[in-house]
Amino acid sequence: RPFPSHPPPPTERDLSSGSLAREQVDFPRKGPVLVNLNNLYKVSPQVFALWVRVLRRLSQATLTVLALPEDARPYLQQSLSSALGGHSRLRFIEYLPRKDHLARAALATVFLDTLLVNAHTTAMDV
Repeated sequence: RPFPSHPPPPTERDLSSGSLAREQVDFPRKGPVLVNLNNLYKVSPQVFALWVRVLRRLSQATLTVLALPEDARPYLQQSLSSALGGHSRLRFIEYLPRKDHLARAALATVFLDTLLVNAHTTAMDV
């Protein structure tokens, strides 16, 4: 039984027909794709620092996050630049309709969650 304050996940996943390629959803063609699909207000500086540590160890990996809120972008880019000498391994993606969102999420190598405010429905989806 799901937690009472949380809606149960759908019984059928509505994935788009056909398979998507990574390039179609702005993921790199090669290398691990680390994805967090939460709103960025859930990403604390401590959590982002953990993700940067993972990126340091996985030199071919990229970090992909939702582009909301817009004003978080410069902070994340600056933080990654300071830690890794650039922010080219950080990608921002937009919301998509549910079916396309799930198909895109299925292309990720790893789904990263946050610590204090978890992904809830997003984690159940992916």
